[in-house]
Amino acid sequence: MGGTIGEGVPDVRFVDTQSGQSWFTDRSGHYTRAGVALGARVTADKEGYEPAAFIVTSGNGSVDIQRIVRVMAGDSLQTLLHDTDMRYDTPQGVCFPCRLIRVVCPTAGALELHLAWDRPENVLNIWINGRRFEGSGGSILEARADATVEAGEVVVFVGSKDSYRQMTSIKLTTVVHPATNR
Repeated sequence: MGGTIGEGVPDVRFVDTQSGQSWFTDRSGHYTRAGVALGARVTADKEGYEPAAFIVTSGNGSVDIQRIVRVMAGDSLQTLLHDTDMRYDTPQGVCFPCRLIRVVCPTAGALELHLAWDRPENVLNIWINGRRFEGSGGSILEARADATVEAGEVVVFVGSKDSYRQMTSIKLTTVVHPATNR
């Protein structure tokens, strides 16, 4: 079995969860490993990246991993969404291409999210707390979401649910309204 991590991420640790064997990518992000059974579940992790897992279905075990992205509630994040970004399967459907963003909430309350982008041919969505909030197309390139959250990290997915044509610049703005004691 062999492959590459993303665009060549070095020192990614793999673990065959059945045998317990582990190995690493080289400095070019490549790896080879003999003796990994078809159907084996393999995890991939590296500090600063979201963990990944895949089932070995052939001799090619290439996998993408995403850098961890965090934003403090009350701040904004601007980044690019590429057609080669991650695919995440959620209970509300597939998010691809997609970014997993961790919103750090210092307090429990109501989290408001506003997503804006710059390419009218792309319609993006926000997934949070088991719900998908659909974006608008045409001249209003935005999606809005709100959710009740606890203090800590809240996982948010930002991306497309069905079609995506070109790299786009995205801006996610976050606001948290603290819960009131009654």
